[in-house]
Amino acid sequence: MLFLESMSEPTPPVAVVIPVYNMARYLAPCLDSALTQTYPNFRIFAVDDGSTDESPAILGEYAARHANLTVIRQSNKGLAGARNTGIRSALAAPEHFDYVFFFDSDDLLKENTLSACVNAALTHRCDLVTCGVQCFDKNGDTPAPPLPKGGRITQAEAIRRFFSPQWTDSAVSHFACNNLYARWLLEKIPFDERFRKGEDQPFLVSVLAALESVALVPENLYLYRLRGSSISKSKSKSKLQLDYFLDTLEAPETPDAMKTGLFDRAFNVWWQDLNLAYQTDDKDYVNELEGIFPRLKSHFALYPPKNKDRRRLRIHALGRFVLKLYFSLRKNKASSANAAFFD
Repeated sequence: MLFLESMSEPTPPVAVVIPVYNMARYLAPCLDSALTQTYPNFRIFAVDDGSTDESPAILGEYAARHANLTVIRQSNKGLAGARNTGIRSALAAPEHFDYVFFFDSDDLLKENTLSACVNAALTHRCDLVTCGVQCFDKNGDTPAPPLPKGGRITQAEAIRRFFSPQWTDSAVSHFACNNLYARWLLEKIPFDERFRKGEDQPFLVSVLAALESVALVPENLYLYRLRGSSISKSKSKSKLQLDYFLDTLEAPETPDAMKTGLFDRAFNVWWQDLNLAYQTDDKDYVNELEGIFPRLKSHFALYPPKNKDRRRLRIHALGRFVLKLYFSLRKNKASSANAAFFD
């Protein structure tokens, strides 16, 4: 698609969408970092997704003091549903926002985030801009991947980085939140509200498939708060994600550059869920995942499993008794919330 060329001013209006659900503990710092952006032309759309803590009161207090903060309240629809509500409100607003930036209510932004991202969009004539992510815990910043080099990368390179098993740099990631999106992308591509976790990846796959290039900002501008609850959330069934990756892999319109990455992602989700099913003694889910294996296997000729996955397949071939023993031995090594993580 073509770069957004309908700008009527040097500082095109930006909508910042913040979904909020029971984040009273972290909400004020989040709003402060959004409201103190140096960029002069933005509005915040904070979507209270049925919070039952003090979040609604905090939002009300801030909205009373800041004219560029709009609060939307709804019953709980999950993160994808809250973001879609914010998108619809932003797209319908009279300011005709040219760009949208997503921001989670437990994270922080550096004050020049919007300015740097809009400048990159205009300089490199790209409809998606991604900046670096810096994670932090109670002890401060955690080790980060290398900073991205600024400039413009092709769709193929962005896809390669997105599907890389390790971050190439701190910018092209699996997060929806460290990106600035041109308006037309969000008019065309919503978040899939079936997903109650992992909603960013299907959304970003669709976004990357629609683009010709991506602009990179060589700074870690998005500050991601590491929380124990995020680790717990990751240890739940991902069957919907697994189906999505396989369906997209098999869809004829999917760019070829994505297909190896989609297969790798599907295989990893299948194995992780098999691990979860054995560790929780969920026999029905084990049977369901074993039923999916022939579908995965049908793609081995075109997308040969990597060394790590071949080792997994050898273990899988030994049968359920060995698998159960293997996963039980690995249970003690499973990642858990670090003591330095926030609650």
